[in-house]
Amino acid sequence: MNNFYQRLNKTLFSPTVLGHVCVVQIALLVFAFPITSAIPVILGINSTPVNIALKSLYLLIAIYLFIGGILRTESRSISYAGIWVIAFWILYSVRLIYDREFVGLKFGASAFKFYSIAFGSCLFTALAVVLNTRYVKLQVAKNVFYVTILLACLSVIVTILKVYGTLNLAVIASRAAFYIEIEGDEIAVLNPITISFSGELLAIFSLANILLFKNKKRANFFYLISFFIGLFVLILGASRGPLFAFVILLAFLFLVYFWYVRKTQMFFFKLFATPLVLLILFIQFVLPNVEWKNIEIINRLLIFAEGRSTGEKEVRNYLWESAWQQFLEHPILGDQFLERSYLHYPHNIYLESLMATGIIGGTIFLSLIVYLLLLIFRHVLNRQKVVIFSLLLLAALLANFTSGSLFGSVRLWIMIAFFGSITQREIQLFNER
Repeated sequence: MNNFYQRLNKTLFSPTVLGHVCVVQIALLVFAFPITSAIPVILGINSTPVNIALKSLYLLIAIYLFIGGILRTESRSISYAGIWVIAFWILYSVRLIYDREFVGLKFGASAFKFYSIAFGSCLFTALAVVLNTRYVKLQVAKNVFYVTILLACLSVIVTILKVYGTLNLAVIASRAAFYIEIEGDEIAVLNPITISFSGELLAIFSLANILLFKNKKRANFFYLISFFIGLFVLILGASRGPLFAFVILLAFLFLVYFWYVRKTQMFFFKLFATPLVLLILFIQFVLPNVEWKNIEIINRLLIFAEGRSTGEKEVRNYLWESAWQQFLEHPILGDQFLERSYLHYPHNIYLESLMATGIIGGTIFLSLIVYLLLLIFRHVLNRQKVVIFSLLLLAALLANFTSGSLFGSVRLWIMIAFFGSITQREIQLFNER
């Protein structure tokens, strides 16, 4: 029997295979959703069979990774981030099951779908990633993630061309989204937030490759093109959250670059001259030739600014207020996993953690977030290679300030598992030098 396990560990569950499969699983679940959503739209078919087949594939990959991680002795020592995730989900699982099965609080049409997303896609897949991140090669992960994000944005563009027949923002004049028609009803298969999020990731990841790595001129030119593709897709989705997050990530990236780069006189000249030239070109050639009032993201920003000035509230503001009030009324163990005003998740996972699990669970979750932020700060100071992955984690964390839920944010839990584990490995290697 021992010989059998040894053969498995050297072949089917070898570190190289587990590492590569782990990278593919992360890429599929975190970045590839626009690609898979484009399939039924382009072909004009029901998305349900496609989704079932893909989810079955993801589950099989997660089971494979989990078994491989358990069989390999070194995988049984998990990262601190993994321990935090398990601790929080023990409490959170009790809340979900109790509220749904005993209180009768429902969300979604099917209990199976609800539990499969929460425990299958979020928790189980995150644990599989935690067990196998130690085998991931950073360069492979960086390349696979970049290609997947690029293909996701290209899929959005191709599908927009099919649906709208144009890429002119002024002609589209609305938030781009993917729909299919089934028995006379339009069913959304990809929302604008995810479209903008994909554009945000491509733009910031491409720029990071230019600023943080030494590349050939041809590679930098390619990254520059993909940067503008990302910006275009970001604007197509017309979602404010990803746009604000992009600005924050851009500021963070330039701070990191400023910390790393050798500060010569030429550097400071480029630092001030480049934005000035771009601003002049924008004012001279772009500003007069674009019908800004017809572009949805501009309108949404103007409406948002007007609402802030007049004190007008959005539905999201009421969700936040309700979630905070529930926490104040049930501070120790929390109230329920949905807020009471709209029986919906509050579109802010940080408030949601306090609302659903109180101080006990909320402290565990928020401590995990603080721990990850401290890891990012340490990696920036030590100039470690994982800094570029911190941008992906920060994007997921920022996205969940204004959308997403603890029980449904697959990309958040997977990125927490990946970054928390890969960074602990890099710290150990750094300390051993």
